Amino acid sequence: MFTRNLLLFLCLTLTSIQAATDSLKWPAGQVPNGQTNGPDTLDDVWQGVFNAWALDPNGDADSDGCSNSIEAIVGTNPFVANDCLKIGNMIISGANVVFTMKVEAGKKYRVLQSDSPNGPSWTAVTMLSPINGTIYIPSADGANVNLSITRAAGSRKFYRVETSDVDTDSDGVSDWAERKLGLNPAATDSDLDGVADGAFVTAELGTPDVVTISAVAPFASEDSADPAEIVISRTRKLLSATVNYTTTGTATVTSDFSITPSTTSIALPAGTLSAAIDFTPIADALVEGGESVTLTLTSATNGTATPPTLGTPNNASIIITNATAATGTGLMAYYYDTASTTAADAINFGQSGTYTYTRGSPTTTGSIVIPYTGPATVAVGNVVKISFTSGNLNNGLYNHANYNVTAVNAGVSMTLAISGATALPTNSSGNCSFSFQSFPHPAVITRVDPVVNNDWQHGTPNGGVLATHGAPRLANFPDDYSDTYENAAGRRRG
Repeated sequence: MFTRNLLLFLCLTLTSIQAATDSLKWPAGQVPNGQTNGPDTLDDVWQGVFNAWALDPNGDADSDGCSNSIEAIVGTNPFVANDCLKIGNMIISGANVVFTMKVEAGKKYRVLQSDSPNGPSWTAVTMLSPINGTIYIPSADGANVNLSITRAAGSRKFYRVETSDVDTDSDGVSDWAERKLGLNPAATDSDLDGVADGAFVTAELGTPDVVTISAVAPFASEDSADPAEIVISRTRKLLSATVNYTTTGTATVTSDFSITPSTTSIALPAGTLSAAIDFTPIADALVEGGESVTLTLTSATNGTATPPTLGTPNNASIIITNATAATGTGLMAYYYDTASTTAADAINFGQSGTYTYTRGSPTTTGSIVIPYTGPATVAVGNVVKISFTSGNLNNGLYNHANYNVTAVNAGVSMTLAISGATALPTNSSGNCSFSFQSFPHPAVITRVDPVVNNDWQHGTPNGGVLATHGAPRLANFPDDYSDTYENAAGRRRG
């Protein structure tokens, strides 16, 4: 609660109460090393709205005479000088007293009176405007709102204008905070999803706000109405955000494709966990190979609010092709999303995954469990090459080696045996790559493409250099590889 005490001439008093939603000093996931998160008497929603984390409650960040604690109570910006509860004007006209002041939607305002500037007894006065009553809870912000009262003729009174939080629906979140978050201050479950607003806000505040990007529809062709699509996602939806990115690649916007909604940014409104960016190919008469478009996240903003952080992956690519229908004799091609400059790595013609390793008894034996949902059917006795990228098995003794499948939980996971000449490492889990050796590892795409005899590629398994027909390279000999995807960044053909 915050009160500004107005003697009809110059008396001022301030008091406060601790915020209802207060469990954090720093935003979740952004606690400095060596520090512990916890309550700091400042409302967490207010801190998020104004990015006002880790402030000293007794400090005055904008030097406007209102402490950070007072600004949190009245719902004003602690970084904007003079944005605090101020009486802009007071007029005494006959039996009426009019206070002109800034108000915040969802805060509770009262005018109190006493016979003495120090009380101790203060009585709420019935207002004439903007409501007829002792409590005023505005539904919208107002820069200059008149609070008028009647003063008994001939009496001498001292007045306070008081503001405090109110929780109309008793869900543990103040009306001011619910309005800032787009929730209904009169309903305990604003979106009727079965989760109370108080539980929703608490969970969201405790979740790190991280933005990532992925290509959910990575291919589009000039003869198809279906666009390629990249989705930007975040881990929470409490406040809105704008995510900024760069657009690069071999394809050119306006001549090779159109992009919706923008080449530079996309908005994620409050309550939204993801937003899609569509790439629609523009048909032309040119015969050309696949062209790429890559979006790379650069920043996330939200006005005065705490911005999300950028996570991994922070870039994604799509490929625009000439046509989906094969021409000429055709060539069956298998396309894989992953590759490594290390030829023995299982990621080549394989896929990424995770593993859980358990050492057995004797300690020279153990088991490896890898989640696997298909599409190929795995059987006991199959051989799988595994490359470990983290955990205790990530070393030269166990990397890029073949392991036998000993058990299969269809559609869920496979178990493989591991053994060594000496004791195996202790239990661990981590990331890995794996590729089936007993049968061709399933490709991301299997399709017939045109035979194109003027591509030349060298370097890593991804291809370090690609020269198309007419390029100034003496070694540009036919190789019978499909031109449709051969120059797609991060893709290779087997």
